[in-house]
Amino acid sequence: MQDNIALLTTLILPFGAASGQRVVLDGDSGLISIFDNSDQERLRLGGTGSDRILLFTGDASENQGADIGAFVIGSGNTRQLAIVTDAPQFSGLSFATIVETSESFDGTVPCDIELAADLIKFTGINVTPDLQVDGVSLPRGLVNGIAQSTAATTAVTTTETKDDGVGDYAFTVKTGHFYRVTYQCRARSSAAGDKIDVRIRDGGASSPTNTSTLRAGGEVGVNTTTGDQLIVTQMLSGLAAGTHTLAAFYVRAAGTGNVNVDQATGQTRELYVEDLGT
Repeated sequence: MQDNIALLTTLILPFGAASGQRVVLDGDSGLISIFDNSDQERLRLGGTGSDRILLFTGDASENQGADIGAFVIGSGNTRQLAIVTDAPQFSGLSFATIVETSESFDGTVPCDIELAADLIKFTGINVTPDLQVDGVSLPRGLVNGIAQSTAATTAVTTTETKDDGVGDYAFTVKTGHFYRVTYQCRARSSAAGDKIDVRIRDGGASSPTNTSTLRAGGEVGVNTTTGDQLIVTQMLSGLAAGTHTLAAFYVRAAGTGNVNVDQATGQTRELYVEDLGT
């Protein structure tokens, strides 16, 4: 009778199947395994890791399936309960992990979520994701990289002219977000003592012209004909949602020389926008 019971502790479904699509229930170890019709294990429950669930992709080179486990972290009154999720992995290669922990038993250690990965990306569905903490949108940093140039610009006097080398900088505004625009260059003139204005204009969805909306500006007095460094930076608030296209313009504000913008050797003129959040 005892032998018969031992025999029944291992069940294979469909009945008698030793390979192919099947469910294995092992009453000795407590292991439950599900195999697909290619004889690849796709799910493992219990067994020696009774607090874990292993999910397999079926890839022939898979070294470890996705691992979902519940654990106790620490000991005593500060112990926490956690669920840990590991991505499937190839042998010797990295994989992502998510750890979600409870508040500690004595309430002194807060609950948290930890992400461990070589790269963490947040991708929205249908819309750009809005990352928030307690209802406040987080800064996103650069919204469209950095527009740079070392190309020479045209020398002008009182005609406001675009820095075509750096060109246009287009980005999408999210409702309620603040932004900061920065443009840096060296302002030069053929006559020392001239004043040069640099202006950042916004053409909306179109390339801006010297009559487009003024968003930021700065002025520098040129001490020598070798030029002086100028950085224009301005927080932009109240921008309408949608596409905005910025560009830098320059013009002589006072003096007698021909003025232009360039950069010192080894540097670049730069225009960029940062998202500061809400």
